Amino acid sequence: MTSGAPDPLPRASRLLLAGAGVALVFTGLGFFLLPEYAAENFPWHVSPFVAMTIGGWTLGAGMMALDAIRGGSVTRFRPVILALWAFALLELIVVGASLGALRTDHWLTWPYLLAMVLGLASAIAGAPFLLRSEVGARTTDDDDEPMPSWMRLVFVTFTIVAGGLAIAALVLDVSNGRVVPEPLTPFSARAFAAFLGALAVGTLPLLVSRSAAPGVEYARAGLYPIALILAAAVILSDAFDFGARPGGLVYIGAYIVAALVALAILVWYRRLTGTPIWRR
Repeated sequence: MTSGAPDPLPRASRLLLAGAGVALVFTGLGFFLLPEYAAENFPWHVSPFVAMTIGGWTLGAGMMALDAIRGGSVTRFRPVILALWAFALLELIVVGASLGALRTDHWLTWPYLLAMVLGLASAIAGAPFLLRSEVGARTTDDDDEPMPSWMRLVFVTFTIVAGGLAIAALVLDVSNGRVVPEPLTPFSARAFAAFLGALAVGTLPLLVSRSAAPGVEYARAGLYPIALILAAAVILSDAFDFGARPGGLVYIGAYIVAALVALAILVWYRRLTGTPIWRR
């Protein structure tokens, strides 16, 4: 099986992932566009900045899900699909570990939880097929470009950095606002860790893939949450105090670097193959 082969997820898994994508987009839009209102009705205690930031990655994850469904090929979108499944699983683990802080009387809690449950159900329905098609991630055909060593190094680095940041969010004190401009509750810190950990999980197939196409799709999809999280930082830039808390520059700079690297991958692939940077 190659990256150009018609190997969509089983129908049940596709429908569940599509449902998760719609629920994520709906929830993320509320978090992102109405941060003040969202903070008052959020599943747990957050500030408007944190609500908008989480809205950015929630909306971005929804767009990733719908993009993967539209793309169809498991081989080509395996990293995206794995990241989304891991995101749903890890966020539900976070909820389970923080039940005492979960606001079940806030209405925005329920579409958020629904999205995660649908994502996990998609994983349960689709994981056996994904495992059976694993050999496709390690082969190329005449229409594929082999993954260059520099791109593999990018994904190795990203796996280490994203995984390391996820662990740091779990074990370090993030209640002082030195990097993220406002103190994070344990619930928010775990949610950040789950998001970053899911992105790291998504890169794992790319460490062995011979084809560049899955990496290109992952870079393309990753721009959705990256751009939205950066937009939240710009729109609510008053939350940052770079003089007193210069770690905010690291926060913004990391996302800018990630966006530039992702764009560089897309431009490289566009020049090499003539493929549009954004799929039609």
